[in-house]
Amino acid sequence: ERALGDLVGAEYAVPLTNAPWRPSHPRPLIFNDSQIVWLICPASSNERPLLCRMVKFRHILAQRYSTISDTLEEQPLYGHGLDSLTAHEIKNSTWIKQLKPTFPDENYWVDVVHFALSFKDCLVEVVAKSIEWLPATQSIEVCIDEAVQTSATVASVNGVMLK
Repeated sequence: ERALGDLVGAEYAVPLTNAPWRPSHPRPLIFNDSQIVWLICPASSNERPLLCRMVKFRHILAQRYSTISDTLEEQPLYGHGLDSLTAHEIKNSTWIKQLKPTFPDENYWVDVVHFALSFKDCLVEVVAKSIEWLPATQSIEVCIDEAVQTSATVASVNGVMLK
C-alpha cells in the first residue's frame, strides 16, 4: 500500500523511525496554543511512579483529533499504511495541499510535515514544522505543568477551549 501510494502520488502513512515509543494509552492529554501542541500520556501502566511521555509539535499550522472505535477501518488512511498504536508521517498529504493556499509562499512549505499518531481510542493529526520526543522522566503532573508554563497561552485542553 505504501509503495503503490508513492508510485501514483497518493496519500499514505509511513511509521516514524525516530519515534522512541509506541503510544499504548487510550488517549493523550492535548494542550495547545497557536504555536505549540503538546501530547501527554502515561509511558506505561507498569512504571511506578507513573511517568509520562511528552511529544511537542512546533510551528503548527493545523491539528485535528478523531476518535477510533475498535479498529482503524473508519479512518481515511486505513488501507494506506496507517498502523495502530504508531506514530506516522503522512506522505503526499491532501490536508497539506488544502492548507497551501493560506500560505502561498512555496518556501514556507519546505519543512512542513503531516504527522499522525494513532492511540488506542483516537488519532491525533498535526501539520507542523517539527516534532520533539521527550523522555519519560517526569510525573504526569510535572508534564502538565511544563506544558502550561511553556505555552504562551493555553488555548484548549483536549479540544475544550479555555478562556
